[in-house]
Amino acid sequence: MKHKTLNQWKYWKLGFLITTAALGQGLALAQAPGNVTGNLALWLKADSEITTNVSNEVTIWGDQSGNSFDALATYNNTDNNFTTITQPTLLPNNFNFNPALDFESDTDALWSEDFSTALNDTFIEQFFAQKEIVTSGKVISFDRSSTGSDRTKIFDYGIFNSDFYQTRIDNNTAPKYSYGSGPSNGVIRSVYTGKATAAPPAAVDATVTAVNNGVSIAPSAPVFGNFTGTRRYAVGYTDIGAKDEGFVGKVSELITYNRVLTAVERSRVNSYLAIKYGVTLDQASGQNYVASDGTTLMWDASVNTTYNKDIFGIGRDNDSDLHQKVSRSQNADDVLIVATTNNFTLPNDDASRTDIASDLSFATFANNNGATSSVKTELPTDITAPQINARIAREWQVQLENFTQPVNFKFDGFASNASATYYLVKDSDGDFSTGSVRVGALNANGEIANITLADGEFITLMLVNDSDGDGVSNDVEVANGTSTTNACDPMQAPGYTSYDASNATWAAADCDGDGVTNGDEAINGTDPYSNTDSDGDGIP
Repeated sequence: MKHKTLNQWKYWKLGFLITTAALGQGLALAQAPGNVTGNLALWLKADSEITTNVSNEVTIWGDQSGNSFDALATYNNTDNNFTTITQPTLLPNNFNFNPALDFESDTDALWSEDFSTALNDTFIEQFFAQKEIVTSGKVISFDRSSTGSDRTKIFDYGIFNSDFYQTRIDNNTAPKYSYGSGPSNGVIRSVYTGKATAAPPAAVDATVTAVNNGVSIAPSAPVFGNFTGTRRYAVGYTDIGAKDEGFVGKVSELITYNRVLTAVERSRVNSYLAIKYGVTLDQASGQNYVASDGTTLMWDASVNTTYNKDIFGIGRDNDSDLHQKVSRSQNADDVLIVATTNNFTLPNDDASRTDIASDLSFATFANNNGATSSVKTELPTDITAPQINARIAREWQVQLENFTQPVNFKFDGFASNASATYYLVKDSDGDFSTGSVRVGALNANGEIANITLADGEFITLMLVNDSDGDGVSNDVEVANGTSTTNACDPMQAPGYTSYDASNATWAAADCDGDGVTNGDEAINGTDPYSNTDSDGDGIP
């Protein structure tokens, strides 16, 4: 993450402004969310241009839109009704391994005192990536008042319980609200609002649509008027008359457009945010994840409508400034983490993480919503030594786009141990009973490294629950009255091969009593269940 001191920030901003002035107002943005550049008014993201003080409180949140509407800790107290203002704390690794700003108090806020040229009187569309709600409040507000004592024309977007809402107050009248329900945590929210037919405080007839994770939700009533004269904005705090409504929670990204995006553009912005933050876009209507070029699909909803739960992925999209190298679904029931490096705790932007080699490269995963408990259905008939005893019902399908490098997996809650070994198994058609391939065993942390998959392949976890490695599962041994820790009980006939030669208990045993351990016999190519010297060389 780019992280500047205050002086470095001032010099960088000065240089940027001089360059912008020299090139003129026609300068095109090099990067934008989904590469949707037109009328981008504000772009705040927690992984770029953050300045903190010695207490790790954010003092500058730099605007990436090219307009330099930075959110600052300083404000003109004579022009506001606020008595105590504190700053949010930077969390380097919070929302899908990305940073977030933690608004720990309802007085935490950042400000821009000059936002007068950003919005006109037509339309606005607002996106934000929100990790967590602790207390309801305003995430971002736009103020059209002329003085702090005249807190009249306020437009804001916030959270009330799990509902997304927007409010408007004009001339100190009672606030007007518009609601849309949605999930509380780990969510992408957006709202687009149309110009009122009459200026506030008269009755308005605005078009208001709220969106959660890419699906529209019907608001209770349209309440917005026009945006003429917007003078400043605040993040995490607002004031309606004498009532403060600060947001308490975690936010990673805020994006404001001074127009309503087309459906295609909105899809690209939502796709960028979804891949970055591990958020599943609603699949009731089969939403694709579309890259910044408008044609490359990070996730194609039409490939398989069964495998469309907990969608997440890693990928690189230079025009969106997206480089996600480690990811997991933010849905509570998912267990899989995917990374370019065999590390599943460090932040996404840690220097030790392996880069994704090419632009517009993506590896995305989704599952069938199967249980993560063990079942004995669809076990492979062509995988032996050791024999698979069970598997989890959950399966994932991978979609690869211009992605060829190996990846690393971690499965939470599936650590191999002395009595049970979990194996990653892949298959080309999703029927694991035949044609599946055992890739390798998970380690004691539930991890497996350096895995190469093909586009469209399916993966799941299978279990060898065989403590002594004799090829007979523990539950069968208990039912039959044989030992789960004696590799020679039950004793097998010569020629038996369904043992696990990598199992230490089995390898140390000598089932045929010839003085040569099972492990050495496996290495030598002799039969660990026969002590017959068939060739007369004195070696059984």
